[in-house]
Amino acid sequence: MVQEVTKFDTVINIIGSIPDYRLLYFALGIASKGDAEALKQALLDKNEFDFRTEQARERFLRGLKSTFLKFENEGHQNLIHSLFQEENLVQTKNLALFWQMSINNALCFDLSREMFLKLYFSGRSHFPKNEIAAYLIHLKDHHEELKSWSDKTTDIVASKYLLFLKKLNLLKGDQKKEFVHINLDKTSFVFFVYLLSALYPNAPDILETELFEFAFMSKEIFHERAKRAENLEYFNYRYDGVNLRLEPKFKPEEIIHVLCNRT
Repeated sequence: MVQEVTKFDTVINIIGSIPDYRLLYFALGIASKGDAEALKQALLDKNEFDFRTEQARERFLRGLKSTFLKFENEGHQNLIHSLFQEENLVQTKNLALFWQMSINNALCFDLSREMFLKLYFSGRSHFPKNEIAAYLIHLKDHHEELKSWSDKTTDIVASKYLLFLKKLNLLKGDQKKEFVHINLDKTSFVFFVYLLSALYPNAPDILETELFEFAFMSKEIFHERAKRAENLEYFNYRYDGVNLRLEPKFKPEEIIHVLCNRT
């Protein structure tokens, strides 16, 4: 992982329980202004998010800080903050939440890479909860922190993970969750390139970075999209026949504003 996260936890239960993810947009918008105290006041003191109990408000704040407000470096932080300062851009924001959660939470990263993305690329139509629960039980044999989890805990984690994906429009359906075909729009594609550049500034090949698996496309399709003239105004394309490098032309805090003014 980019971040040093190795312990599995149940933070996904907090994130999956958030009723409306526009709350996350709002919270990250406040946080993007660089005033952590303002977010705390809006959430805990003024209860602008309308949580029923103080305990729920505190859980929400902890979940935010440990997942969406944790950054590898200043460029990574500026990129995320600039996105949530803009209006609309729902697909890009949803994908950014998925990528942030995967970057900062070991269990979400593992479930997404080993279950969600593998089944997505295999052409499966549904993502069954019982397969996630079975995978979690398998993980218990290899991770000490999971050995105390009951069957009920694994069932709840599986349910909340599916809810998380559905609220990001990566799955659909009620009783049975179906895969949604994900086609990154231009803003989301360029944002992802900048995200990889921020996380792996010295990587010789962007296609071999750890988070590339989360691009929702093959290396061949990604490579072809990167060469399109409409994208080359945002980054320099460098390919030596082996390694692909995409060098940003704008600062992380600038790119979203540039995209919004050109599309």
